[in-house]
Order: sequence, then structure tokens, then C-alpha cells
Amino acid sequence: MSITRLRALLALLLLALPLPAQEPLDPESGLVFSLTELVVEPVELENGWLELTPLAEGPPASLVRLEDRSTEDGELRLEPGVPAGAAMLCTGGKPWAVLCEQVFVEGSAWVEPGQSADVAVRFEPGIAVKGRYQLDSRPIVGARVAVVPAGLQTGRGFTMPLGVQGRGTGPGTVVREILSDEDGRFLLPRLASGEYFLETLLPSGRLHRTEPFELPGRDAARRQAAVPDAMFVVWDLGEIDVADGLTVSFQVTDAAGSPLPGARVAARQGDTPETLLDFEATADREGQAHLSGFSAEHGAHVSCRMPGYRTHTRQHQQLPVLVTCALEPLAAVRGEVIGLDALPVAGAMVSVEAMPEDEPRVAAATREAVEVGVTGRYNLRDLAAGEYRLTAAAPGFTVEHRTLTVEPGERLELETIVLLPGREIEGRVVDAETGEGIEQVEIRAAAPPGAVSTVTGEGGAFILATGTDEDLVLRLEALEHATREVTVAAERLAEREPLRFEMARAGWIRAVVWDEATDLPCQGCRLVVRPGGEEIVTDGYGVALSEPLAAGIYRVHRPRVSHLGSKVVERDDAEMRQVRVPRGKAATVRFGERRSSVRVRFEPSPGAGTSLVARTTWRAERSVREADGDFAVRHRRGESLNLYLVWYDPAAGAETQVRQATLPGDYDAADLVLPLPSANVRGRASSAGQALVGETVRLVSLAHAVHASARTRPDGSFAFPHLPPGVYNVVIGERNVRVFSLRDRQSLDLGHFELFPGSF
Repeated sequence: MSITRLRALLALLLLALPLPAQEPLDPESGLVFSLTELVVEPVELENGWLELTPLAEGPPASLVRLEDRSTEDGELRLEPGVPAGAAMLCTGGKPWAVLCEQVFVEGSAWVEPGQSADVAVRFEPGIAVKGRYQLDSRPIVGARVAVVPAGLQTGRGFTMPLGVQGRGTGPGTVVREILSDEDGRFLLPRLASGEYFLETLLPSGRLHRTEPFELPGRDAARRQAAVPDAMFVVWDLGEIDVADGLTVSFQVTDAAGSPLPGARVAARQGDTPETLLDFEATADREGQAHLSGFSAEHGAHVSCRMPGYRTHTRQHQQLPVLVTCALEPLAAVRGEVIGLDALPVAGAMVSVEAMPEDEPRVAAATREAVEVGVTGRYNLRDLAAGEYRLTAAAPGFTVEHRTLTVEPGERLELETIVLLPGREIEGRVVDAETGEGIEQVEIRAAAPPGAVSTVTGEGGAFILATGTDEDLVLRLEALEHATREVTVAAERLAEREPLRFEMARAGWIRAVVWDEATDLPCQGCRLVVRPGGEEIVTDGYGVALSEPLAAGIYRVHRPRVSHLGSKVVERDDAEMRQVRVPRGKAATVRFGERRSSVRVRFEPSPGAGTSLVARTTWRAERSVREADGDFAVRHRRGESLNLYLVWYDPAAGAETQVRQATLPGDYDAADLVLPLPSANVRGRASSAGQALVGETVRLVSLAHAVHASARTRPDGSFAFPHLPPGVYNVVIGERNVRVFSLRDRQSLDLGHFELFPGSF
């Protein structure tokens, strides 16, 4: 059994420790992800599709067309075929809305909070969204509008698929942007209820992001718009004004001065989500591009990139008027590695490093070694011009070096490198505390890459064969011992004296992360362990396990990630936990805290159509009245919640909210029973002899706390049912109009308020 499989088994044993209980989710009809396949129940679906986007960097999104794929029993069965980790699952197709939800793929099992294996994919009705982009009252034509779910915790850029072009089971083209028309208007397809923001690439090259907006469900939107159920509802975001700004021009050429059409230019101002401005564009046939909308108060970080050329980046302390990018073509080095028998050498690796004086000229890709193919050929791409040292190594062979000079854009073919058999050196790996040999220790060369690869046998003994005129850095990995890197001097290798390495018993860090914003396990969230800098990622239950660590004190950091659609900002103000790791055990650290559930009941019941909103200074959460009349409220110890009963007033076309009680931070019971107040207040407002329609009316305490709010009806009237007794100040718009006292079970008519125009 390999170290990787043994480590996975150990991880399962450690993760079997008690975790927070999770409530089951109610599966709905539609797509069901099982351990081995997708199952599509029969639904009415036209041009249906499903997209899976792994939220880790690297793996591409996977699109599945749902047309004409049903089996004889009406079900559709498909293999998921995506890598393990957090993923966005998006579905759509007429007459349903576009719906995106985050899931977690654990091996071949699909995990959603509250479910151990299956994920039910929901199809929801939705509402379309429209708006209009304008600059100085002029429409913005050709703005590319994309939609982003608010609150994503992922380091990968993501914008929602909005549909698929083409019919049938062909690959199709995913549509992620909608263009604004000649009036600056755009119409997005139907979206499911949720919180979103728009990321729009303007013709000026600026990426504009709106504030998040809450999109209600279709039925709720119809109630708010006071239209019949059969009518189609469009959610109007109104006018979206874009601030004007300065323009920066780009000229992109190759090293000889010839234009590079199609080159990508980009710029950024600011470094936090609050101050960030992003710009991007494509150079025209003359290699020119223009970006507009910059702030004059700050400099900018600019870049020009083109495949096959070295990227140009620069930080300007003051905003430039013109950026000139002369891109140098990148080079490639190719060749062959064989043994004395003229056959390819298994496991051989080739790497290059720049000579010290040329270090700044090395492209990032050249810092990694490449594995030689089965034919013995290798190809090192994307090398900047300069002088390099090339190293070829393989387990059991000597290490060979070549010095070479690469010219811009050169395709250099090197002579064949022949590796000779290396000298054998014996050794042993033992436990640092007991001195006993450790079996199944993987020993690999960290430098030069590929020079050593072996595993200890009985008693911890090993034999490695190598030959190098430089120090050898070895990495030792074992299941129950801390990973270690040791440097063996070249002189000691030449002496061929037996080697002896000690490894200390390992401990582990087990991190449990709870996302307080969603009150769910934080899936696919990244943590950093220091010292060492190891990155660990939480699984579908919000749990992450480190590699084996030496006993000692470590810091676990949780970076603050802000997902801005196609861009992601990681902030420096990381949350940190310090932990002592003992030998042979896992030390647990926790981030976030799950809120408990409190069932709130009113006596008598407020009846159907009511909901309960729990508010703090930083969040509001709505609970729908359940069949037994109770409301489920999520509560975290130490957090005080203000509870508001909410009704929809059809005459006013808006909701009425009345504060009922405060749930204290030290409340620890599972139930809360509240008497439903029977007192009520009504009144009427007008201005200049006309009924005041749609104006906000609030009841405020003498401590300036808002106890109730409503909107005036077409006749100017307003009403507050179920008010607790107390002293209230009536505020219409921004004007205080009356203070009154209310007794229990009292029905009070405040009368008529005539307000002067402009006073509210």
C-alpha cells in the first residue's frame, strides 16, 4: 500500500471524530447525484443543460446537455466525471430559471451540507432581470453584463452560465454575458431567487460591479408588483450610473516594434474590494487599446500579455497617459535523455534555472522541472532570453548539467544527454525517539529534481544510486512521522559512507471551519499552516487535515477571500488560530461557530402569510411560518436578535414589519413562546391636499430603535397590527409627526397628518 493511500486511511480515521450534527435536506424532484451516476427524473424541460465548475484552479467546467437523453424508463443516467473538491452546479432550461448552488465532490461521493452522499438538484421558476447602463445620462451600448452569486468563498473566478446556444446533445456554447442595446438596456434570462451582483465589462475596458441585490422568488415578486399570478414579472434594477474617469492608452509591439494585434492589456487600481477598479481590453490591428474610467488620485498596476511572449507588468505610482509594451518572444529548449543502452530512462526529469545575473528574466514556468516522456524527449517552453543551467537526473543515474544561452524566440535543439549509472549508497531511516527503523518511508530528491526516488524496506534500510557534484536535498515522507528535508553534502556522497536519517513522530492539525454567513460547513475553504506554508482545503463537511507535522506550536491562518466574479481579492487581515501539535495525535482548531435553532411560537398564531425576521446590526434572516405555526430562528450564543413579524400589505404593495421581542445572547432554550399583541394603530397622511402614496412610516422608540415600519396605501392610510404596548414616535419619511402611548389591546386611530411638500 502506498504512502498516499495509507495517509488517506489515516485521514478517514481522524475525521471520524465527532462532528457537529447536520440536519437532513428534503430532496426534490429533478436531477439526483448518486455515488456513481446522475439520475434525471422526467421533467418538462426544453433545451435543458447542466454545468459543473470545479472551484479549484485548473480543472475546466463540464457541460451536459439534457435533450433527448432519456432512457426507456424516462430517467437519464450519466457519469459525473469531475475531480473531487468544491464545485458550482448550475442548471437551466425552459421554463425553469438559471439556478447555481455550491456542492462538494468527495471522491466519487456528492456531499451537500446535511447529506452524506446524494445531492438533489432543484429546478425553480424564476424572474427575468433588466436594467440600463448609462454614463452622464448617455446610454452605454455594448456593455457585457454577467451575473455573480454573492458571498462565494472561492479563489477561482466565476460568473454564472445564463444559457446554452445550440440544441440537441452537441457540445453547444455556454452564454455568460448579455450585451446592452443601443439604449443601454439589458434583459437577463430568468434567475432563481437569491442574492447576486452584476459584473459588467464596459466598452471602455472597465469592469463595473454593482452592489449586491436580493432577488425574490417568482411568487413573492408577483405579490410585490401586485400583478396576477399568470403575468410575467421582470425585476427592474433601474438606471445604473457609471462614473466617468481618465483614459490610459496602450501600444503593444514585439521587440522589433511591429504591432501585436490581439494582445491583452489590463490594469488595476486599489487593492481591497472597496477600492478595486479593474480594466481589460484587446489590442486592435495596430496593437493599440484604450482603457477609460481611471481615478486620477491613484497610480495603477498595468500588464500586457500575448501567448508566446514574455508578459510585461509594471506598477505606476502616478497614473500614466500612455503605456508602451515591447514584448519579447519566449524561447523553447528541446532534446532527448537516454541511458548507455540508448533507451529512454524511466523517471528522468529535466529542469532549468537562470544564472544569478539573469534571475529576473526567467519566466515563471521555467522554475518547474518537466518529466521526460516515454520516448525520452523533453520540451521546456516559455523561456525568456538569457543564460541557463540545465539539469537532467533520474533515480539510479548520475546527474548531468549543461550551460546554454537562449536568444529571444529561439527554438533550441540540444544534443542528446546520456545518463551513466550512479554509485550506490546504503542508508537507514530510524525513529528519533526509539531508534527503531521506519519502513515505507518515501525518499525523493527535492534538488536536483528526479535524482532520487526510493522507499525504505525492512528495518528502515534503503539503497539509492546517484552521482552528483553538488549537494543533494532529500525529502522524507512517512505515514506517522513528520515530513523532513535533509541536505547531504556532495563530499559525503563521494565517500559513499552509509547514511542515517532520523524522523520524529508526527502530529496533525485538524481544522473545522463553519461559514457563519450561511450557517453551513465551509466547503473547499483554504487554510495556511505556518511555519511551513502548507495549504489545506476543507472537505464537504468543512474539515481539513494537515500533512504529518513535527510536534510544536503552529499558526493556522484563514485568508479573507472576496469573490468579485472574474476577479478574486485575498486580503491580508487573515483570521488566525494558534495550536500546539502533540506527537501521534491530531490537534483541532475551529473557525466560525454554528448557530443553534430556536423555535419561536406566538399565542395565538399570527396566521398564514406571515414570516419572522431576525435582525442584528450586521445580518437579517427571514423564517417562514411552518405547518405547526412555529418559526425556526438560527441563534448564536452571545448574539442578540431582534424579532420582527412581517406581513405583505397588498393595498400598499409592500411589507409591514412590527418588532415583537429581543432574543438575548445568553438564551439557551430550544423554544420561545411569545404572546401575540392585540393592540393596533392606524392613521392617514397627505401632502398639499393629496394622499401621500408609498411613503415610509416608522414607529420609533425614544431610544431611536425602529419598532415598526410600513408604507402608505393609495388613499394615504397606514396600519400597524400586533403592536406591543409602549411609547412610540411616528416618523413619516424623515419627519417626526407625533409621540403617543399605546396600552395593551388598545385600538388607536392617530388621525390625519397633513405634511408640507419637501418636509418628508
